[in-house]
Amino acid sequence: MARAMAMATRGKQGITEVQAAYLAGCFDADGSVSISKSGAGTQGIKNPRYVLRINIVNTSVELMNWLYENFGGLIKKRPLINPEKHRQTYDWSYDNGKAIDVLELMEPHLIVKQERVRLGIELLRGWKTNHGRGAQTSAEEVARREALYQRMKALNQFGPVQPQRLSLLAPVSSGGMMR
Repeated sequence: MARAMAMATRGKQGITEVQAAYLAGCFDADGSVSISKSGAGTQGIKNPRYVLRINIVNTSVELMNWLYENFGGLIKKRPLINPEKHRQTYDWSYDNGKAIDVLELMEPHLIVKQERVRLGIELLRGWKTNHGRGAQTSAEEVARREALYQRMKALNQFGPVQPQRLSLLAPVSSGGMMR
């Protein structure tokens, strides 16, 4: 079920604000953006390799088809570990430069993941590459990517977080649920 299509062929020209907002809602609920790092010190690679990835994971085939038809990308069927307890899930994704159109399209509509998406856009917009075999990325560019990688890592960390007040209008509670 893996299908790939560049955003350039799907284009964001025909995407409405409602579609962009729906994409952002799906992403806020079921999506993620991350920067991974690999390669430094292995196989003669002098600088780390950074990869930005966005994805939405969901059980709806209809949603996956809609995402692909409107935005391109790649759809994969995820392994089903326990069919008695779980439904089949699918993963819609983009990596690196192909993701920037989708990130820019949904960014103004996001609520939960807007800061992460802005970091991803910053990484991709500022990407400077020295082309050619054996070419090295400048120390400044590596430092810029590393700083963005560390910021994204902090935003995506697992574990307990400090409680936050949900709204300035919500009453302060001494414990339990706010009403």
